[in-house]
Amino acid sequence: MQLLKMSATFMSIWLVSSVAFSNGSVAPELPILAGVKNSPEYPVLRRIQDLTLELQLLEITVKNRRDAQIEEKISGAIKAIENQGTQIGDKFKAIRKEQLEGIFSLFTLARTYGNMMGVAAIEWDELLGAIRDGQITAGMLTIHGRSGTLNILSLTPLYIGRQLVWSASLPTFDRKSFWVQARARARYLGYRGVGPISNAALVARTERLNASYGDAEKLTKEFFTTGYSKLYLAFETQRYAILQRVQLARRALVELEKNNTAMGTPEEFSTLYNQVLENLFSYGVDISVSGASQRDFAVKGFLFAESPERSQELLKKLKYSPSSTSYNSPSS
Repeated sequence: MQLLKMSATFMSIWLVSSVAFSNGSVAPELPILAGVKNSPEYPVLRRIQDLTLELQLLEITVKNRRDAQIEEKISGAIKAIENQGTQIGDKFKAIRKEQLEGIFSLFTLARTYGNMMGVAAIEWDELLGAIRDGQITAGMLTIHGRSGTLNILSLTPLYIGRQLVWSASLPTFDRKSFWVQARARARYLGYRGVGPISNAALVARTERLNASYGDAEKLTKEFFTTGYSKLYLAFETQRYAILQRVQLARRALVELEKNNTAMGTPEEFSTLYNQVLENLFSYGVDISVSGASQRDFAVKGFLFAESPERSQELLKKLKYSPSSTSYNSPSS
């Protein structure tokens, strides 16, 4: 039935993107609506068409047709975010340098027990070089000895742009741990100097490695929170207009669903409505904090709320899912 193709017809609205919704212009009537003016659902369908058109035009405006004043706000917000990110990135560099020194010290300690474990000396150099050069940035660091692959240290990265710092943790103290095997081997050979690789001594070393991680994590959270808020405020005018029309469109869908003779199916209209929401939510701004033209990350969802968590929550709340009740068209 032709009426069931309403969503496909709606997509043709993109062809009239030059219509200026801001000056009160009325959307051109779709031919499919012109033929059902006498139906009780016509006013609701007409309202959904107009609201959907306005939402799509708002999306175009936000992405491509911003005025100079708004563009200045956006540029200022992006510049402030990138400057703050660059400063935090410099701090990350200093923290990572200290952490690399700590990892080198830990490896130097491990090497003194490596010979008795059958670990080739070059393996320590290759592993440390891979960490220093960025070839290895995350996961469990391992070496190979007579008893197989052994775990040394686990690294979990925290990024700001291309800069990172680590949260380091010791492997489980079991038979796969290099430190457990090293202590056991040293005692077997009658070597008494195992104090530096005792559990307590190793935990103390790891805590020193992570001394600055908490501050880096706090800085990162504050950076993303304040950056998100800056973009949220820069798009305030468009955001208000978008959410106003989203709420009106959702109410119209609820009203349409209440009529058990609704033309087509409410699922057709809710699919289009939800797709428009997703398009608006996915709009993002590229951010570079490394001084390069290539983006480091994109911030999205700020058209909905002042934080990523609130934006996701609001998107979920605004989405529309019609009930499973059966609907009949006027012709049935």
